[in-house]
Amino acid sequence: MMKDVIKELKSSVSEREYSEWGISIQKYIEELLHRENIEDIEDILFEHVTFGIIDKNKIYMGLENIMVYNPEKGYWEKAVYILRLILDAFHKEYTERNVTEIANIICGKVNSLRGTINLRKQYSGSRYLLYENGIFDLKEMKLNPIKTIKNPSGIVGIDFGQKFDINGEKLSVPEMFFTSKHMHMRDLMVDSPLPSFPISTANEIWTPHDWLLRTNDGKQEQVTYFLQLLGAMLVPNHFFECFIEINEKDTSDKNVLLSLVKEIYNNDSIKLNYKLSELKRKKPFSGKVDAHTNIIGISEANGAVLSAKETNLISALVNIESMILPGLNPLPLLVIESEGWLKFNDVKNTGSGINRRLQPLDLTESDDKCHFPLSAFKNKEVIDWFNWQALVALHDLTEGNENFIFEIDDIKTLPDFARRWHFTAVNGDDEYMKHFIEYIKPTLHVGYLPIPLMYQLYSGLARLENRDEYIKSPKSFKDVFCTYLDEEYGIENYGGTLRKIEEEELGIDFSELNNMIELSKVINEYRNSIYAKYPIPDWIQIK
Repeated sequence: MMKDVIKELKSSVSEREYSEWGISIQKYIEELLHRENIEDIEDILFEHVTFGIIDKNKIYMGLENIMVYNPEKGYWEKAVYILRLILDAFHKEYTERNVTEIANIICGKVNSLRGTINLRKQYSGSRYLLYENGIFDLKEMKLNPIKTIKNPSGIVGIDFGQKFDINGEKLSVPEMFFTSKHMHMRDLMVDSPLPSFPISTANEIWTPHDWLLRTNDGKQEQVTYFLQLLGAMLVPNHFFECFIEINEKDTSDKNVLLSLVKEIYNNDSIKLNYKLSELKRKKPFSGKVDAHTNIIGISEANGAVLSAKETNLISALVNIESMILPGLNPLPLLVIESEGWLKFNDVKNTGSGINRRLQPLDLTESDDKCHFPLSAFKNKEVIDWFNWQALVALHDLTEGNENFIFEIDDIKTLPDFARRWHFTAVNGDDEYMKHFIEYIKPTLHVGYLPIPLMYQLYSGLARLENRDEYIKSPKSFKDVFCTYLDEEYGIENYGGTLRKIEEEELGIDFSELNNMIELSKVINEYRNSIYAKYPIPDWIQIK
């Protein structure tokens, strides 16, 4: 264990940049250098450093169970941070003896310190976002600078009077248990104005909003949806219960979107280019995931067909009960980018886990890349504007709900355009449903169709043709059938109210169909069936 600590100390030598609080602690230590006993640092630990215990029942586990609060940054650091700070102040090398000596002092003392905080679960809500210049309240749309105090020795301390409401409970910033992975390492510019730039190759002015419109089919409602999903990507360590699939023929605009996420977090270590096969090999996942955002990005080739195992993996990655990543909280957001919608060939899973969790994003081709270099999206004013617009859109979506999740069990919660994308993404190009509709097409006309009977026909044809693998659940069948039928004929009504459908009101000629396929008794004797006698909720009307 100590070797791992030393390795971490040495690997971060080039990153020895301490905050004002860290520097003030170091200076205070240096004033004590004339003392021969290194254990004098206990006084400093007692007076000026706030420690936290992750699990008070495991205090003897050592440094991995201890954290130290950085009042200037507003988040908890690993204990190795204070260990490095002390060793540097004493000008001591990172030897096992020196590291062990300081670590023993910390571990032995921290449990008895009056100010030690028993840390609960790390903050995982969707209301508060941590920036370098404060905590942004997505409900109140207000940036709250983190308040600190200075003691007579000039050391930065905590203002425990600053409280935030979390699910009805008032907590101080240390009690919220932010860590470095919550931090957006840049200032948030509230009400950031729309920047504009002249285009050298044309007599035009370019703005990032122009790019948004051209990337979203020129439709403002799609721009808003785009910004909502960008906003979701900016909420770290929160379980949204969804994954975002980005579809675009040209990867330029997808790269811009993911680049914006990286720039807003301002962290060079973010990796958003995993392969699904790479994750599948490592399940349960043990590789390195970005420590700040917890976003996994996956790139897949055009026309990729996902097997049952890969489909299960995607479901697991967005299921809080199924995938716990070592050293991190459950993965809150999975971003898949593909050149064409991914195809899920596991029908049962498609109709359940994937169907319930997919937030689709279809990007149209933008000609801005011809006018303006991609480097424009690294411009501070552009990033600040996107950051603010994404938060405004996310506020409108979540209303500052601390526990917001995307609930798309009812597909109607998606905008119409996203509903179409969702259908295409989940079902791919459902050739068998097209085949079924073509099969019954000669018998269809204006009128009503009871969905349960259409499901019987579909399942019967699939069995007759030995295509049992295409038999969906009744709910999945209804969604797919109605979508394809609407494209072909147009659907006037889509159930929702009880209706008794008389035989003469039917929109299908069963007698004609009987010449093509053997029909069940219920269909052949429709006049005496429950559908003709009693009102039913599941029906559609062909125009």
